[in-house]
Amino acid sequence: TPDVDALLNNFVILDYLWKSDFGDDPSDPIYSYAMGPKSALEVGRRQIIYFCSEILDEQPDPTMLQELEEDENGTQTQTQMQATS
Repeated sequence: TPDVDALLNNFVILDYLWKSDFGDDPSDPIYSYAMGPKSALEVGRRQIIYFCSEILDEQPDPTMLQELEEDENGTQTQTQMQATS
């Protein structure tokens, strides 16, 4: 069996994940993981959303997909505005 804690720690070290401790009890920490900068560049949010939905055997969350579209459209608009400036 893989050592999940070691794998997660390795992903944090490599900047694929960000790790936050939001527990109140130092003797019993509660961690939250988020997509790190390297995963955003190499994999992308869209692929992560679809991968997670496949693992969970669910449809992708339409709210997340809409947010992704809005972010992508906003980035495209900003890039287009900078190109015409």
